[in-house]
Amino acid sequence: MTKITGFTLAEVLITLGVIGVVAAMTMPSLINHYREKETITKLKKFQSIMNQAYNTMIADNDTIENWGLTSYNDEESAKLIFSKFKPYLKVAKDCGVGVKGCFPDVNYKLLSGGSSINFITDQNKRYMFILADGATGAFLSNTTSFNSFEIYYDVNGAKPPNQFGKDLFQFSLRSGTNYIAPSVGDGTMESCYDKGYTCASWVLTYENMDYLHCKDLEFDGKTTCK
Repeated sequence: MTKITGFTLAEVLITLGVIGVVAAMTMPSLINHYREKETITKLKKFQSIMNQAYNTMIADNDTIENWGLTSYNDEESAKLIFSKFKPYLKVAKDCGVGVKGCFPDVNYKLLSGGSSINFITDQNKRYMFILADGATGAFLSNTTSFNSFEIYYDVNGAKPPNQFGKDLFQFSLRSGTNYIAPSVGDGTMESCYDKGYTCASWVLTYENMDYLHCKDLEFDGKTTCK
């Protein structure tokens, strides 16, 4: 007679249990890694879209110094900036200033956990929009000391965590330049670790979000947690 061998039911259940435990331990890390890679890709794409729009705009018209911006953080200046960009962007939704529908009516958090801006109610007036690819952005004028503006970009719109350095990032155009770049602050990691305002600069320079996982990174120094 031929003897048939195989696994018992108990052995199969034990094996499945071990696989389940290993999956439960590794899946969150894999999911976070995928989300961070997705965020990096989206940041690159958004910066490219904005620079293409701006460079085409100034080729057709003129640079920001001649736009006539005179006010700081007010509605009319934000509206003027958006009107300059709009013909060169694929805008799916134009929300304007102080209107729900693009950004959530919540206080975004700093990366360190404190409360930050609310795009709907904040006194600094930001012009909000959504692009055809789902990118949620807002313009803020900054013309007190120079002709410039800020661009805020939420990689997943109204969805959580609604936090600087995780899903909300900041770009800027400074007077005398023709390039939209991540805001850099004082050029150190402190403003990223603390507030999250300048984390886009790190992400696009080193193509990682390791500042979420270790606290000893430095520009031109240690650039990964590994």
